[in-house]
Amino acid sequence: MPNQSILKYIAVAVVSASSIAAAQTVYSTNSGAFMPANPLPDFSQPQDNRSGSNILGLNKLVMPGQTPTHNLALQQQTNILPDQYGKPQQLPVSQGQLLPPPQNQNIAPLLPQQTKVNPAGAIKFDSQQANLNNNTASFNFGNNEETNSLKPALRQDKSLEVDTSALRFYAAQRDLQRVGIEMRRLQAAHPGWAPPPDLFSPQQKIDEQPLWDLFATGSYDRVRAEITEIKSLHPEWLPSEDLMQKLKVAEARTSLERAFGFGDWASVISIASREPNLLVCEELQSLWYLGETLARVQDYQRSFDLYKYILSTCDNTEERFATVQKASLVLPSNGFQALVQLGKTLPNGLSEFEDISYDIMRRQLGEITKNGRDLFNQVDQTQLQKYANFAVKSGNPNDLGLLGWYYYSQEEYEAAKAWFLTGARINRDPKLVEGLILSLRGMDDHISAFDIAKTQRKTSDEINDQYIQIVSSSLTDEDIELKLSEKSMTQFEDIVMDAESALGAQSIGWHLLDEGELDDARDWFSQSIKWDVNEEAVIGLAVRAARAKHHRTLRSIIRKYGDEYASLKKFR
Repeated sequence: MPNQSILKYIAVAVVSASSIAAAQTVYSTNSGAFMPANPLPDFSQPQDNRSGSNILGLNKLVMPGQTPTHNLALQQQTNILPDQYGKPQQLPVSQGQLLPPPQNQNIAPLLPQQTKVNPAGAIKFDSQQANLNNNTASFNFGNNEETNSLKPALRQDKSLEVDTSALRFYAAQRDLQRVGIEMRRLQAAHPGWAPPPDLFSPQQKIDEQPLWDLFATGSYDRVRAEITEIKSLHPEWLPSEDLMQKLKVAEARTSLERAFGFGDWASVISIASREPNLLVCEELQSLWYLGETLARVQDYQRSFDLYKYILSTCDNTEERFATVQKASLVLPSNGFQALVQLGKTLPNGLSEFEDISYDIMRRQLGEITKNGRDLFNQVDQTQLQKYANFAVKSGNPNDLGLLGWYYYSQEEYEAAKAWFLTGARINRDPKLVEGLILSLRGMDDHISAFDIAKTQRKTSDEINDQYIQIVSSSLTDEDIELKLSEKSMTQFEDIVMDAESALGAQSIGWHLLDEGELDDARDWFSQSIKWDVNEEAVIGLAVRAARAKHHRTLRSIIRKYGDEYASLKKFR
């Protein structure tokens, strides 16, 4: 039997947003960026992986006046890293004060007070944006006739055969008293019904187990065929009501999934309206399909009602979270935010759906990070601060890292460093450490960047590349005050060879050329070209040949690479 609660009127409750004590976040007067404040850690200390946390001298983020809690259970796995970086756009400077979280922000309308007018009035849609005409089947999770905006639906299919299994059982037992009671009950429930003429005829015992075995494999057509075959041999036999009901629902589920896969939205809606047993918590996937379908046909009101029904009826935490995730992808922003208000308050004081409520912000920041889009046109400053406060309080390294990459893409290196550092204190993810190194280099703090890259280079190829780049820059750029000892230089050469780094090889070549070691310089330039032909190494070979007065070698280099590198024309 279908879940009868789905046919009852779901009263609209007033849901207040949970009170969230926001962590304080520093607003830099230099860049106008929201960022936490932390000193550099000692990256030479070993990693402690016993609890999955990252121990860099601290287990928790210590912010000004606060020790935030870490809600790692609700971490949204985002790993958005920049492919390219645009030019910076600075937030307005706010006199350097600590900004508290915005108060009384009307982000999205709360659900209305209980009313007899519109139980789904939590969201309103522009008629040009949403087609709410009754051109599809209506889904009202209730039977309140006073509701004008939604029409009754999800009625029982009256074509169902009358269940006479109990009557036949009593007849087989020759329990005439119970037979009479059951007959009167069926006649009252189904006016015009008459008892079958073969009620007291001997019933053939048929083992249904093979049918159930077929049903378990999903071979519903074969189950139907077997039932027809058995009935042809035993006309008086009837399959159990349990089997027939489950078969009917399974066939409807399969048809709905197939229609959804083909994008046949009208069929999805039609199938769901005919089979109310699909619209229960046990059939959550069908509910999700229907919710997305309604949104795709721009019937946002009923799509919202369906997602709201799931959250008001189903208790599984993971499924509730997944429901809001799916709704965030198809509902307009105000409808999604209204669903978020239905979240339960967790023991740590956060809302059940607070983490996912920032998914839209995450997508915005990820897009800006990759495309370098203008800050003022894309991100609301108040919402950005709220997200920053949440990231610090929840302690989610993915959120902290995303903020780091966002500010790095805007060339706000001080803010980027602070966010990467805060994330690395919780989880020494190599991507967070890589971001920290890049930010330090952007700040021209090459010594700190070198120290971290040197101790962490074995944790990822990217950090190893950073180490090679830092040392290479120090060998070819006099403005970088980073000097390597003879031992460190020998170690660097080994690292370059292991990594087959063309950049590292040509930088060593230029260093040796400056030292007057022409033959060794030639070998490193040649090795660089062997790994990857590049202009710096080719020019290095030409310079070395010119200094050694090897004119034939120089002419050979010019002939081979002159068409590709115009700077070789300067050599004579």
